[in-house]
Amino acid sequence: MTTNNLDLNFWVDIAQIATMLLTLVGLIISFWLSREALKEVRRDRVIGQRPFLLFDYGGHQSRIELKKYNDGKEYASFFWPKLESGGIHVPTVGKLRNLGTGPAVDVRLQWIIEEIYIKGEKFKIDDTKRKEPQYSPENNQNPIRESHIFPNQETGYHLLPRFISHDFNRKIERADGHFIIHYQDTFNNKHQTFQKFHAFPDYEKMTFHTTFGDLIKNENDYR
Repeated sequence: MTTNNLDLNFWVDIAQIATMLLTLVGLIISFWLSREALKEVRRDRVIGQRPFLLFDYGGHQSRIELKKYNDGKEYASFFWPKLESGGIHVPTVGKLRNLGTGPAVDVRLQWIIEEIYIKGEKFKIDDTKRKEPQYSPENNQNPIRESHIFPNQETGYHLLPRFISHDFNRKIERADGHFIIHYQDTFNNKHQTFQKFHAFPDYEKMTFHTTFGDLIKNENDYR
């Protein structure tokens, strides 16, 4: 075999190896692009099913009552009238709407108290004060009556927060702060809507007035 033939065979082998490598690189790139396209499709699908909960702005006044339990203490709660059928009617407070495009699941309402008023004097509720059971964010969190809220559906809250129900001396005249509305979408992504509130208990008239204020922000798990 001549030197020219050896050189030719060498370059043929190199060309075959290069072709194989280019084919492999092409397959890897194609696989990566397909994966990214699938991720983008899934992301679009998730975003297309995104819920967004928000209370209608404005005020809502509800009747409350005091209930004595086995510990001898009287707890404030919303008044739930009895029905002729023997059951009870559970009214809801405010209009919590799903303004998004997908269902909201496992809806919970958390009250973050920032200020309270006692005998006309304002008191700041800071992080240290929030460690007390009456004002802690964990204790001032309740499920919403409708745990699943579909698009264009509305509901409301039906349980008084602990800082009011456990105000045994009935000293709080007003409270300001913000809600955190916790919920998930059907893909288990977590969402939080932050909205201002003002609350006014009146133990002479036995009413509780909630003013639903401005939207602060909305957070979610989307990347």
